[in-house]
Amino acid sequence: MFYKTSYALKIIDIGANVNSFVTYKIVEECFQKSALIYAIEKKDISLILHLLEKGADINQDIKFEKSPFICAFETQNFDVIKIIIDIYSGAKTNNTYSKAPIIYALESKQLNLIEHVLSIGCSVNAYNAKTNVYSIDYAFEMHSDEIMKCLIDNHVDISKSTRFMNIEKEIFKGFHIDVIDSLIMNPNLNIYYDVSNYSFLPKYLCQCPEFAIKSLQQKFNCINAIDKHGYTAIYCAIKHFGSNLDKIKLLLDLGADPNRCRFKAFVAIDTANEELIKLLIQYKIYLTVRCTDNISVFEYSLRLESSKILKILIDSLTRKGIIFERFFPALMSQSDCFKIEVMHEFENQIFHKSILTIAIEMKKYNMIQNLLFFLYDRKFLDKCLVLWLKE
Repeated sequence: MFYKTSYALKIIDIGANVNSFVTYKIVEECFQKSALIYAIEKKDISLILHLLEKGADINQDIKFEKSPFICAFETQNFDVIKIIIDIYSGAKTNNTYSKAPIIYALESKQLNLIEHVLSIGCSVNAYNAKTNVYSIDYAFEMHSDEIMKCLIDNHVDISKSTRFMNIEKEIFKGFHIDVIDSLIMNPNLNIYYDVSNYSFLPKYLCQCPEFAIKSLQQKFNCINAIDKHGYTAIYCAIKHFGSNLDKIKLLLDLGADPNRCRFKAFVAIDTANEELIKLLIQYKIYLTVRCTDNISVFEYSLRLESSKILKILIDSLTRKGIIFERFFPALMSQSDCFKIEVMHEFENQIFHKSILTIAIEMKKYNMIQNLLFFLYDRKFLDKCLVLWLKE
């Protein structure tokens, strides 16, 4: 029975007993090994199928050292395991063998095998009595996004974890966003701690899909959770996804506080996104704050050399918050073209004197020259010349 496959097949065809077995001893204890187990150990698909076709009994009443089921999983061969598990008596229960099917499948680390075991109705929730480990812990130890998502999608009970008190937090911290999306939709999700206190949420909230944001906010009211750096989801969204106004507006509509982080206005200005700045102003972002160098949003915005953004800020606050003695030196450090543009555009809103008068007083001769050539008519030039001569 146990020679080369071709010989074994011929012997079977001429009438050999497909349920024959041999007896052997291990420390004075006798065990039997069937022809089917030999074929499984050899990973010989054709021989396994032929034995089964001819009537080999997978539930044979002999004293196995290891059942065909266990032997199949030990081969780590998907095709062998699939053949055996699909016909094995009691495969859908967890009490027929030392470990449940899902545990064997998880130990194989083969996603296709795990999916198959679950597809035939085996329980996703299982416990290894020898190691005191549940199926969710196996998945976590492997740190496979695909396997973890597979278990969660099949409604694994994450509260059974013996490794972590708050495994949900660990999944949020260490797994891909697709896994977290599945976790949120898991009916067994039951977080027993104040989720708003944990630093893993802002990074996730600023990039996850709309349904996940709404679901998390509805369940845990965590839209203003703060990470270890003191940042919120809306801050992270502005900093990393400033062009995605839909995502930022969704967070704001769900209650994200645009002023929870002190320097959020400066981060928004850094994006140079006019529509984003308008949106945040609409949601009452504070523009009177100052950054660590005591710089106002007006002075800070000058580095972009965008008169449009400066106009948005000024239109929102008029001159409130502008300290001329600080604003003007900051403006003077920018390019001449931008200086002229700003001083001409906001002459009446910011400056008490004419742009040319200021340039003359500061002896900014290049600016004066540019102003004379590009901005003023002849009568005004004559007046400016008189002012200059007085200097």
